[in-house]
Amino acid sequence: MIPGWFTHSWGVSGSGQLYAQSMDPIQIMDPWKVGDTIGFGINFETSRIFFVQNGKVIEPPQCEIPQEVIHTCYPTVGSNMYMQMWFRIAQLILF
Repeated sequence: MIPGWFTHSWGVSGSGQLYAQSMDPIQIMDPWKVGDTIGFGINFETSRIFFVQNGKVIEPPQCEIPQEVIHTCYPTVGSNMYMQMWFRIAQLILF
C-alpha cells in the first residue's frame, strides 16, 4: 500500500508523480536522482499539502485537505524496493 492511493492520502513517487487519493498519477516534479533533497509539508492556513524538490516549492491543486481530517494527518514513507534514506523533522518554516 503506497501513500496516495487511498482516501485522505497523498504521496509523490521517485518518478515525480503525485498520487492524490487515487492510483492515477499526475506528473508534478522532475524524477528524483541521487543527491536530491525532497520535502513535504502542510500549510494549515490554506489546508493544503505542498512538496519541495531541491528548494523549489510545488503546490499541486489536487492537495487540499478536508477540514475534518487536517489535524489527523501525519507523514509516512512507502517503498516497494530497498533504498537508503535520511530523515530530518524540521521546525516550522515560513515561506
